[in-house]
Amino acid sequence: MRHGKSDWATSIGRDHERLLNERGRRAAARMGRLMVERDVVPDLVVSSTAARTRETTELTVAELDATPPVEFDPALYLTDPATAMARVAAAAGDPRTLLLVNHEPTCSGLVSRLTGEAAPRFPTATVACVELAIDDWSALRAGAGRLAWLARPKELRD
Repeated sequence: MRHGKSDWATSIGRDHERLLNERGRRAAARMGRLMVERDVVPDLVVSSTAARTRETTELTVAELDATPPVEFDPALYLTDPATAMARVAAAAGDPRTLLLVNHEPTCSGLVSRLTGEAAPRFPTATVACVELAIDDWSALRAGAGRLAWLARPKELRD
């Protein structure tokens, strides 16, 4: 999942501290409801430490019918797809479903890397569900998955 739409109107000084705008907050919550509707509720959430990804994570998780553990990882802030993939591969506790909340172009690049397909368009608050042909997260590798679905908030109806 990519973080929701951020608030560029607020002068905060550092990119890392930029929060979501109202549209971003609504979209993050909507995507949490979508995960419940599609029966894809994460057992673990791993997020960048940026304020906008933290806020996206909190709003999305609040809509779930479970409360998965959440790990905020500073190494994910503006990282590359290979590093994000390595972080997912290191997931502890063998979660069946993992939600990664991150930034662009890492999100689209990771989906491309996992599926071997072209990178999808990944606007804010987009969620991609990649089904993986692995038994353990440590076996994660490029091309191990297929894109089951991709949902963009603007394309959904409430």
